[in-house]
Amino acid sequence: MNSKKHITICSDVVEKSTDMVIQYLTYYKYDVQRFHNDNVIKNLNIEIYSTKEKDSSTLFGSKKDIYLNANEKMWYRRGDFSYQFPINVKGSDQPILKKYLEEEWQFVKEYLHRHNQFLGYYYAEKRCNKLIDLINARESGLKIPETLVTSNKKKVREFIKKHKLVITKPIHNGHISFKEGSSVYSGKGIVILNEDMINSSSDSFSLSLFQEYIPKQYEIRIFFLGKKLFSMAIFSQLDSKTKYDFRNYNRSNPNRNVPYKLPERIALKIRRFIEISSLDTGSIDLIYCNDNNYVFLEVNPVGQFGWVSANCNYYLEKKIAQYIIYNDKDKQV
Repeated sequence: MNSKKHITICSDVVEKSTDMVIQYLTYYKYDVQRFHNDNVIKNLNIEIYSTKEKDSSTLFGSKKDIYLNANEKMWYRRGDFSYQFPINVKGSDQPILKKYLEEEWQFVKEYLHRHNQFLGYYYAEKRCNKLIDLINARESGLKIPETLVTSNKKKVREFIKKHKLVITKPIHNGHISFKEGSSVYSGKGIVILNEDMINSSSDSFSLSLFQEYIPKQYEIRIFFLGKKLFSMAIFSQLDSKTKYDFRNYNRSNPNRNVPYKLPERIALKIRRFIEISSLDTGSIDLIYCNDNNYVFLEVNPVGQFGWVSANCNYYLEKKIAQYIIYNDKDKQV
């Protein structure tokens, strides 16, 4: 293979799946530069010319420098670019200046993420919107759970009266977690509503998402790479701890996970959803219901794939490496 081919990988410091993909890329003699957000950028040069071929970016980091030329591809796995302002922006007593400088950096950062984006995308993860995902899934022909976003207690009671069993979860793609003094506060993710919660809440509250709970036979995790789907069934219903959400992991007695073949009609709808959502990789969660229907729950544009790979012998780390290599214009291996 042409040893001058490169891939830049943005990832967390500890990311075992990324390590394994890099091992395959190294085996194929593919040049890799990897950076994490602990490699703080202290200076940078971005050069944009009349022809794209001459474009380049040089980021001078606290641990190592990062070079991005016009032909450089970037796999966004996790993490971000971190920049150290030459003045103390966070401690600045000039809020207008602080806002201006931070906005300048945000525009530069978006350029860096977008210009060399090849697989995965920082902003696809950060701006992942569960409400828009539900609409995209519905337009793709997939069934979705009925959903309510409200700040009104009366509307929640009406929703529960209609659906009997209702869950609540964050609207955005993440969970709250912060420390205050010696206390640590963390969200529970998916929570089943009960009468005590409703009675103890105010008549109005912060915007919250509520969904009908749909009884299921099992859950399905789908990792997608381009238009290829790698599915795994998760028998979470057999354990009371994971019954409502398999992510309430039972470490001592893990769920049974097996390879799963989606019906072609569902696979076509999933691919349509991926196309509408402008995604090239990620993880999708479905459920197979008691009435034998498939229901879309959500998508994570930077979903974990290591456990799907290991449980199903998909060798996804190798497939990702090959995707990076064979999607070169030259396709030389």
